Amino acid sequence: MQLLNLKQLCASAWARGSSRLAVVAFDMNAAALRLFSRRPAPLGTAGEMLAERHLISLGMKVIGRQVQMDWGELDLVAVENGVIVFVEVKTRQAGQIEDAVAAVTPDKQLRVARLAAAFLRRHDLVGRPVRFDVIAIAWSPASSGQPEIRHFRDAFQVPSSLG
Repeated sequence: MQLLNLKQLCASAWARGSSRLAVVAFDMNAAALRLFSRRPAPLGTAGEMLAERHLISLGMKVIGRQVQMDWGELDLVAVENGVIVFVEVKTRQAGQIEDAVAAVTPDKQLRVARLAAAFLRRHDLVGRPVRFDVIAIAWSPASSGQPEIRHFRDAFQVPSSLG
């Protein structure tokens, strides 16, 4: 893994007393994250960062991360070939990827669809083509094992009443 002096950058952030995620080193070939922090980032945030890198590696342009709406948050918003892609990311400990997939229940899908509709209205994008993806990650940042990533394109459809 090429760290590009990331250890030095991390040491600098550490010296300044940063308690947030200081540096992320990403190996595009192995799809691995190494996190350097005084206190580890929550597993979900680390998974979202890994999912974002995954989308970028597929040629998508990420236009929103942890997008706060009035009554919820969109994990990632990306654009691929003119399609706005709303991505729900679920991260679980290694070996529990099925739990991550199952966590995107019909209620959660409806919530994401409503948040997406609000996002489209807020940014004057109503009428643009959209897609809902789910990225499930099974991974333990403390272990040296590689994360398992499953990307489900067009994982669910927006209800017609919201589109």
